[in-house]
Amino acid sequence: MSTVEWIFMSFSLFEFVESQDNFNNMILPVIKENGIGIFNFLKAQKMEILIDVRGTSPRPWAAGQNEIEWRRAVANCVDQIIDIESTGIPDNLRVDITFCLKKSTINRTDLDNLAKPVLDTLFKANYVQVNKEGISGVLFEFDDSYIQELFLRKFLAVTPDDEGATIKISW
Repeated sequence: MSTVEWIFMSFSLFEFVESQDNFNNMILPVIKENGIGIFNFLKAQKMEILIDVRGTSPRPWAAGQNEIEWRRAVANCVDQIIDIESTGIPDNLRVDITFCLKKSTINRTDLDNLAKPVLDTLFKANYVQVNKEGISGVLFEFDDSYIQELFLRKFLAVTPDDEGATIKISW
């Protein structure tokens, strides 16, 4: 099952806010009292987006139709675009991708070539290699050149359902 999860990480925020009611009753009044814009407050917090794509084989860049199918699987796990006009482009963007591959492909697939289709799907691609509607910029409407840190790993998938990727984007 594919999921997208938002996590607002800050010690003080995590410590005091466990529900929307707590946020409305405890944090929002402080924001209003001090004249801090809600987006500036949230921007100051550490944010993470977790995307889990399972049950489909990750495909490298230049894999033709297989790459398109993989990119559609990634795109289908994202249900909204981040509104950068209200939050600004993050200046400390980090992307971690862990690929789970079957035994027959793990040692034949270059890790850097696996990353490109994922990045071109989540971020708006400047130079589109695969010109298909709806599979570029599905999460961010800016290109991946803003990424400051990129961490890639690949592991052996135990079962076909384990095949896929876990993507963590933080800023």
